[in-house]
Order: sequence, then C-alpha cells, then structure tokens
Amino acid sequence: MSHDFMHVCEWPYCCKPDRPLRALVLGGKGFIGRALCERLRADGAFAVSEDLPEVDLRYPARFHGTWDVVYLLAARLGVDNVEADAAGVLRDNIRIVQNVLDWLPNKGETLVFASTSEVYASSVAGGLAPIPTPEDVPLLADPIAPRGAYALSKIVGEALVRHGHARWVIVRYHNVYGPGQGRGFVVPDLIHGAPVHNPSATRAFCYIDDAVEATILASQHPGEVFNIGNDEEVSIG
Repeated sequence: MSHDFMHVCEWPYCCKPDRPLRALVLGGKGFIGRALCERLRADGAFAVSEDLPEVDLRYPARFHGTWDVVYLLAARLGVDNVEADAAGVLRDNIRIVQNVLDWLPNKGETLVFASTSEVYASSVAGGLAPIPTPEDVPLLADPIAPRGAYALSKIVGEALVRHGHARWVIVRYHNVYGPGQGRGFVVPDLIHGAPVHNPSATRAFCYIDDAVEATILASQHPGEVFNIGNDEEVSIG
C-alpha cells in the first residue's frame, strides 16, 4: 500500500509543499532503520542517518538541525546480547533514550520511539493481558526473567519518552523479518539451518516493508501507542 504522507494535514508543514519532510533516523544502520531510511528517501523526505558521522548514543551527543520527526530505533538487542550482558543492555538502552531527550529541542518535532512486543511478556504470563494484546494493557516488569532486562529497558524507555517529550509516538514491533536481517532472529536462523527446538510454537511475522509503512503512518499520530505486526499466526515448524 502506498501512502503520500507528505500531504497529510496533521503535519505542520502541510502548507509548505516545496519543503520535504526533515527526518532524523537514529539507529539507521540497523535492520528496520536502514529500510526506514530507504523508504523515507523514496518518498522525498530528507532522512539523515548514515550521512552523519557515527555517534555512540550511550554518551551525550548533539545533532545540529531542525527536524519534523525523529525516529529513535537505536538500542542494544538480541538474545545473545541480553544473555551475555543483561545489566549492560538495561543500562545502555536507558542511557540512549535519556541522551536523546537531553539534546532534542522539544519544539514541535515528533519523537517516535521503537519499543517491542516483549514489554507484554510478563503481563501475559501473569494473566493481565490477552493474546492478541491491545496497547492499553498494564505492563509488568520482571527483571528475573531470562530476557527481562531488555523488556524492562523498553518499558523504562517508553516512560521516559512519554514524560520527557511533548510530541511522542511509541511503536511496539512484533517479529519483523525480511532481507538484510542478521543472525540471532527466528527467520534468518531457520534459513541458516538452526535447530527448531519447539516446532509447535507459533509466531505472527511482519514483513519489513509493512513494518516501515506502519511506522511512518504511526508517526503522524502523536500521543498514541501502536502495535506493529501481523495477525496471521504460523507455526515455527
């Protein structure tokens, strides 16, 4: 589905058709970020990510410019990372969000924060949330769970964005896959012959182009939280 988001009148620049959307993508060399940059450029936006010098967002940074929308996709993630250094993942992901909030001018730009379906894990396990899970269920944090540090870092990140920026959008990704995704995720690992430990387990996978489309659409609705995924479940087997 194509969508000319540059002409949606919710944006303050809709009366300036001669000016492209100014978008800053943080984490633009990652799987979703890279695809988002490509899509924004194809739609005529001025998307900046790989054009900037590489910066470690775990430390204070400054970007000079004025942005209509900032996509914060930068994070430490992946099962191997969490299992090897849970405390580091928790610490670094919270630092990244706080550092971005510290330098953003908060003068009209929309901040889109990339969260995860894993924020629901403890709520579902505790019987407080159904499956499929709506966005307004209470979120529980279980730091003792195997991947609890990553989920907790995203719950805290969501809270920081909600309370620290005037125009925020939160997107919770569910099993995004597609070309260019590295190892450590279900589909690439299966393609490379990783063993299937539980073939009866089910997942709803979301193709990267659909996830990017949904992210751009969501960015036009400040103050809302969106699940981004697919409602068609398939078995891992």
